[in-house]
Amino acid sequence: MVFEYTEKIPKQIPRVLRDTLGLKVKSLSKVENGEVNYNFRVDTDDEPVIMRVFRYGSWPKEETFRLVEDKLKKIGIRHSKMVYFDDSDKYFPNGFMVGEWIEGVPGKKAIKQKLTTEREVIEKTAEILKKVHSIKFKKFGTPPFNQGNKGRDDFSNWILNFDGENRLKRLTEKNLVPRRLINDAQRKLQAFLNRISFDIASVMVHGDAAPRNIIWTKDGPVLIDWDDVKATSWSYDLAWLTYWYDWYADKILSWFLKGYGARNVNLNEFRLLEKIFHLMLALKLLPYYAFDIQDKKRLNSGIKKLKMSIKKLG
Repeated sequence: MVFEYTEKIPKQIPRVLRDTLGLKVKSLSKVENGEVNYNFRVDTDDEPVIMRVFRYGSWPKEETFRLVEDKLKKIGIRHSKMVYFDDSDKYFPNGFMVGEWIEGVPGKKAIKQKLTTEREVIEKTAEILKKVHSIKFKKFGTPPFNQGNKGRDDFSNWILNFDGENRLKRLTEKNLVPRRLINDAQRKLQAFLNRISFDIASVMVHGDAAPRNIIWTKDGPVLIDWDDVKATSWSYDLAWLTYWYDWYADKILSWFLKGYGARNVNLNEFRLLEKIFHLMLALKLLPYYAFDIQDKKRLNSGIKKLKMSIKKLG
């Protein structure tokens, strides 16, 4: 179920925080970044908090946030600590969570205000991710893995099954995306997977480590919004950046490797995995645009980007 935004949401927050945490709200404001959930900074009679009202019913999951908190704490990575999580429909249809407010300037805004540079943001993000990628898993997928979520034993198997709900098929059945385009992309994806001749370690990745998810604080940058955390190759985080910043991907790669440590990276292996991830992302975003946010303009842009990706990858 998709819960669309209304002005009733912020009006309800004071009662929710009073009932659940005994907090008195002094003021609140909607945080601009955040497309998946509705985020608010809330100043209370105690500390300021971030309130995240969930747009979707099946995601994010509390157990994933708990695992992320536990893992990051063990390796000393600062993050927004979870204060309260409720996935019931008592207050909002899909639930909400309350977290620690990280005081600072969002990465994109910090760049615009010349508090830092895009290069420094990417380098510092890579330094953080290098530590995050030291967290290892035995499976591929969305952790934690258990009886209800067994994950995939093999990287290629995980990639080929990313569309578990057959949403791509629905796109073609509704004539929203040409069937031939989807088939071409899937064939290309399989061809690249067939070229893998090296082992791929499964590690924890952020999943959306772009400047918009960095808070520039006086104590250094802090990565926020761990909703998209996955267990896969470390290169996913870098491929995500080069996908969205494709017009200067080589600069992004250079800056990232400066912070990450170029000596730790096999560029030939990365380039192959980058192609795989770019195709997977281009495919995965189409049903998100069509069904989740119902944005025809972005769907058309996504179709165009997929066509360009196929052509570019040869």
